[in-house]
Amino acid sequence: MNRRLLLSALAGITMLGALVTWHFSAAPQQRTGSPPVSATSAKASGSASGGPHATSTPAPAAADRAAAAAAFRSINPAFPRAVQWQDHTPAPAGAVTDSWNRLEPAARQGDAVAAYALFGALDRCLRLDERTGQPVANLTAGERDDLERDLRDCTGVTAQQLQTAYAWLLQAANAGHLEAQLSYAHVGRKALGNATQMLTDPEAVVRYRDDRTRLLQAAVDRGSIDALGMLASGYESGIAQKTDPLLAYAYTEALVQVDAGESHRADLTRLASALTPAQVAQARTQAQRILDRCCR
Repeated sequence: MNRRLLLSALAGITMLGALVTWHFSAAPQQRTGSPPVSATSAKASGSASGGPHATSTPAPAAADRAAAAAAFRSINPAFPRAVQWQDHTPAPAGAVTDSWNRLEPAARQGDAVAAYALFGALDRCLRLDERTGQPVANLTAGERDDLERDLRDCTGVTAQQLQTAYAWLLQAANAGHLEAQLSYAHVGRKALGNATQMLTDPEAVVRYRDDRTRLLQAAVDRGSIDALGMLASGYESGIAQKTDPLLAYAYTEALVQVDAGESHRADLTRLASALTPAQVAQARTQAQRILDRCCR
């Protein structure tokens, strides 16, 4: 194995583990381009039951689009384009096979809303392993009801269909679906498998890291202050992007101007301590450019 790719994969495993931890602490709490490809192999998949191919069907229902539109809210009248992620769009209810039959043809035609809704439906089944591994005594009555419902609704879903879930997410993100872009930045190693699988395919780790940064930049262009914060954190820590204290300050400064929360201001003070006055001035100029892209 190429040494550079091996080192990148090892770094990526650390990165993705940290991203998954961050996902569950910072993301909204309720979870719900071209033909999609496997997130781990980036090779086109194609069969009647699991992979994309050209077809023609109705677009997703208006309810899917209304749910997608409700996921974000305006944050500051002084920055009319700035939006904040309120909550994950609820996954389609009912049998997941029905959702597949309704959404998959439109998703194959490039409909981003359909692709993201299809990911949400399949993700209900993917997350069953996490939930069924818990002692039943630790579940609330509502959680037990939800688990029983999802076990019932996931009946008949094939392994091949489940393997396409993150490909649909990436397709929606590449097509400009803002929530999909942020969701893809959160999924981390879930989209890539365990440590052994990542070491087997280090290029996939590098691809995920590059796609994540690219999609977050695209989300900034759409006004996402969540993407501002995620990029700032990544540039500070070096977990998801190459460490860059100046860019970390610039993205945090942009975030503070839109959403002047106490924690954001504390982050800005901490970041400034690692920069010279000239670097702070340079970062503030960069922050204005970011705000022009994002939020004004």
